[in-house]
Amino acid sequence: MPSKAPSSAEDGRRSRGRVGVATWQQYADYVRAYIVPQIGGVKLQDLTASHLERAYTELERSGGRRGQGVSAKTLANVHGILHKALAHAVRWDRVVRNVADLVDPPRAAKPRTEVWTLEELRTFIRHVEDDELYALWLLYATTGLRRGEALGLCWPDLDLTNGLATVNQTLGAIGSKPV
Repeated sequence: MPSKAPSSAEDGRRSRGRVGVATWQQYADYVRAYIVPQIGGVKLQDLTASHLERAYTELERSGGRRGQGVSAKTLANVHGILHKALAHAVRWDRVVRNVADLVDPPRAAKPRTEVWTLEELRTFIRHVEDDELYALWLLYATTGLRRGEALGLCWPDLDLTNGLATVNQTLGAIGSKPV
């Protein structure tokens, strides 16, 4: 028998035991905005690859929030959410196969990441020397911490004598509420 997954109340950093609360919220938003309007009226057992193909085509054409097509990244995310959900449906004997396996997954182009040169970074650090968040800017510049990791640091996580920081939690936002 599977163990009970911790609820978000039991563990404020996780939701449903598998993904973080921000990821869970993003999945829920995608389901409401993109999946339900396209295939929400189709019974799970009646869902076909053709339904998914039509849904993806419609989302590409005009299925965005402003009546414009969604980005390739959004479409790839929608497919990933559907594929995972249908994999669970197969595992739980709700359907015999995952119809998302029969559809070519949409491909999202990898965004081009631009980074500062060492001199640009030095210029920035000099520019923010008097900023009240200087320690945070320096931490970002010298450690590679992600925003949520740096913002989640608490005093017990810092060993100033040895110059060490331990990431024990992250801070993010769902809506405009910190999590």
